[in-house]
Amino acid sequence: MQLKRHMFLPLILSLCACDLVSKRAPAKTFETPHISKNKASHTDVDPKIITRNKKLIDYFLEEAPYLALVQTKKIERTSIWADEIGQMQDLDIHTDVLETFRGKPAKTIKYILSREMEPLSPIPAIDSTPHIISLCYVNGIYSAQEVAFSIEAYPALIEYARQQTKADIASDRTYPNCPTP
Repeated sequence: MQLKRHMFLPLILSLCACDLVSKRAPAKTFETPHISKNKASHTDVDPKIITRNKKLIDYFLEEAPYLALVQTKKIERTSIWADEIGQMQDLDIHTDVLETFRGKPAKTIKYILSREMEPLSPIPAIDSTPHIISLCYVNGIYSAQEVAFSIEAYPALIEYARQQTKADIASDRTYPNCPTP
């Protein structure tokens, strides 16, 4: 299973982020109920990015029980370890929750992210741009899925997440990318 993560992670991340990095305009803000100071919209975003990321939201809803709009506040490295692929680091990501689409509402959450790293890599810089994230929740601990768990939060995607989660009936179903208790 670890080998699958290694093979698909670069593919999914490149599908999610390549156009965002190469074609997006300078960062703009957006309005949510919790951020009244943000007023601009992302009307200049490539529609292909919106379409692709709507598909990712659908994927998120199939793969994990928690979906929220968050803003990262702090990142801490908790451990460094190795598996058959290479060196890994576990990070605790502390976020403010701007809106919960599915899962237990909270003002802040901390989740665990395990990621590949080069030897002696520094802790990643904080990206304070709001993101829509999908997390597993097992035994009271939030954790990021192994592949594609976060997208930049454009207004069209926030609205899409709201609509999709209204139609989503919460259940005790099993999520394939989340560990079981």
